[in-house]
Amino acid sequence: MKNITLSAQDETIDELRQLAKQKNATVNDLFRSWADEYVAREKQAERAKRLKALQDSFERVSFTSERKYTREEMNER
Repeated sequence: MKNITLSAQDETIDELRQLAKQKNATVNDLFRSWADEYVAREKQAERAKRLKALQDSFERVSFTSERKYTREEMNER
Protein backbone atom coordinates (compact mmCIF):
# COMPACT_ATOMS: atom_id res chain seq x y z
CA MET A 1 0.00 0.00 0.00
CA LYS A 2 1.35 3.42 -0.92
CA ASN A 3 1.25 6.51 1.25
CA ILE A 4 0.16 9.95 0.05
CA THR A 5 -0.11 13.34 1.69
CA LEU A 6 -3.33 15.31 1.39
CA SER A 7 -4.23 18.86 2.33
CA ALA A 8 -7.57 20.17 3.55
CA GLN A 9 -9.00 22.98 5.60
CA ASP A 10 -8.42 22.65 9.36
CA GLU A 11 -12.16 22.59 10.03
CA THR A 12 -12.68 19.81 7.48
CA ILE A 13 -9.94 17.69 9.04
CA ASP A 14 -11.38 18.23 12.52
CA GLU A 15 -14.86 17.19 11.35
CA LEU A 16 -13.42 14.20 9.53
CA ARG A 17 -11.64 13.08 12.69
CA GLN A 18 -14.90 13.39 14.64
CA LEU A 19 -16.76 11.34 12.02
CA ALA A 20 -14.06 8.69 12.07
CA LYS A 21 -14.21 8.50 15.87
CA GLN A 22 -18.01 8.08 15.76
CA LYS A 23 -17.58 5.19 13.33
CA ASN A 24 -14.74 3.56 15.29
CA ALA A 25 -12.52 4.14 12.26
CA THR A 26 -9.52 6.19 11.32
CA VAL A 27 -9.31 9.07 8.88
CA ASN A 28 -7.30 6.69 6.67
CA ASP A 29 -10.15 4.15 6.82
CA LEU A 30 -12.65 6.81 5.72
CA PHE A 31 -10.39 8.02 2.94
CA ARG A 32 -9.72 4.49 1.65
CA SER A 33 -13.44 3.76 1.65
CA TRP A 34 -14.19 7.00 -0.20
CA ALA A 35 -11.39 6.40 -2.72
CA ASP A 36 -12.54 2.82 -3.42
CA GLU A 37 -16.13 3.98 -3.95
CA TYR A 38 -15.03 6.89 -6.15
CA VAL A 39 -12.91 4.65 -8.39
CA ALA A 40 -15.72 2.07 -8.64
CA ARG A 41 -18.23 4.78 -9.67
CA GLU A 42 -15.84 6.15 -12.30
CA LYS A 43 -15.26 2.66 -13.73
CA GLN A 44 -19.01 2.05 -13.82
CA ALA A 45 -19.56 5.38 -15.58
CA GLU A 46 -16.91 4.49 -18.17
CA ARG A 47 -18.52 1.08 -18.77
CA ALA A 48 -21.90 2.78 -19.18
CA LYS A 49 -20.43 5.20 -21.75
CA ARG A 50 -18.92 2.33 -23.74
CA LEU A 51 -22.20 0.41 -23.60
CA LYS A 52 -24.13 3.48 -24.77
CA ALA A 53 -21.70 3.95 -27.66
CA LEU A 54 -22.14 0.29 -28.60
CA GLN A 55 -25.92 0.61 -28.44
CA ASP A 56 -25.79 3.74 -30.57
CA SER A 57 -23.67 1.95 -33.17
CA PHE A 58 -26.24 -0.87 -33.37
CA GLU A 59 -29.02 1.67 -33.90
CA ARG A 60 -27.21 3.02 -36.95
CA VAL A 61 -26.96 -0.41 -38.56
CA SER A 62 -29.57 -1.08 -41.22
CA PHE A 63 -30.35 -4.33 -42.92
CA THR A 64 -31.49 -4.74 -46.48
CA SER A 65 -32.94 -7.69 -48.29
CA GLU A 66 -33.06 -8.71 -51.91
CA ARG A 67 -36.81 -9.19 -51.72
CA LYS A 68 -39.77 -7.89 -49.77
CA TYR A 69 -41.04 -10.24 -47.08
CA THR A 70 -44.72 -10.90 -46.49
CA ARG A 71 -46.31 -9.98 -43.20
CA GLU A 72 -46.56 -13.68 -42.29
CA GLU A 73 -42.86 -14.25 -43.02
CA MET A 74 -41.84 -11.30 -40.87
CA ASN A 75 -43.96 -12.57 -37.96
CA GLU A 76 -42.72 -16.17 -38.12
CA ARG A 77 -40.95 -17.42 -35.04
